[in-house]
Amino acid sequence: YCGTGNMAIEALSRGAEKVVLVDSSKESVALAKANLQMLKEDAEVFCSDALTYVLSSRGKFDIIFLDPPYNVDATPVLEAIASSGILADDGVIIYEHSEDFKVGEIDSLDHLNTRKYGVAHFEFYGVKL
Repeated sequence: YCGTGNMAIEALSRGAEKVVLVDSSKESVALAKANLQMLKEDAEVFCSDALTYVLSSRGKFDIIFLDPPYNVDATPVLEAIASSGILADDGVIIYEHSEDFKVGEIDSLDHLNTRKYGVAHFEFYGVKL
């Protein structure tokens, strides 16, 4: 879901200590790596589908930004994040989607907010405590 890596690069430029990028497209991974190298930024980059990465990850994340292609439903990935425990207790998930792929309630996640900017819709989730 990382595409060109622009959101990760922006996070790094604003002081993020560690950034992980995941995309199943070899072309996107190569472009993200090239962009990171060009800007002399460092991040972990994985060529994997998001669901597989989430299910195999052992890390904890403060922010998880999901930006799948607009014709892809990320519900399985959100459910896997909720059940895997990789989101920190005070962490947030930001899920960008088209109007067609709004997600309903997910066990273990609180829906915090919804925002719309043009055709982009953003859902914000946190861990239910």
